Amino acid sequence: MVEDKDIKLSNDPSSAKQATCFFLDPETSKDVAFVQFPQMFHNLSNKDIYGSQSRRGLTMAMIMPQANLESTMYIESLRAIHGQQIVKKNIPRYVILQEAQAVASCSYDIDTNWGDEARVSKYSPFTYGISRMPIMHAFAFCYFTSTVQYAVAFTLYAFILPLSFFKGIPLFPMVKFNTTLALLLCYLAL
Repeated sequence: MVEDKDIKLSNDPSSAKQATCFFLDPETSKDVAFVQFPQMFHNLSNKDIYGSQSRRGLTMAMIMPQANLESTMYIESLRAIHGQQIVKKNIPRYVILQEAQAVASCSYDIDTNWGDEARVSKYSPFTYGISRMPIMHAFAFCYFTSTVQYAVAFTLYAFILPLSFFKGIPLFPMVKFNTTLALLLCYLAL
């Protein structure tokens, strides 16, 4: 059984217990691959701060088929996904180490078209998906598929700012009274 990283943030403390009941039921456990707990907080006002201003995106993620399970509180059963049979083989330790080294080296996809097919696809969410779904679904889909790009900016911001601070290089412009007053007036005009 695998738990999502955010299951501890679920607003229902009995979520794991409920999922375990689904997986241990002899009649339904063969058909249940994962139990999903959406990150939705009920009985809150429209101005709550707990939705992180992405309530619309999370609502659309719950509606969209094949949601990316990003912060959706899920618990999955690997037996339901991979089958009920348990394979008991005595695999030598050196074979496991060789397989782990092959996977870790990322050399298993050399001379294959897998990398090109995965990167450049005609089924890109920005071109293929938008024209075939409602506009709010398209916005939510594009938002969730492009959130990975924020990692580059966050990484640069995390390393360049402290390094420039320790070297004494100013990254932000000097604040002068005239500039501050002009910016303050522009801000108040909005």
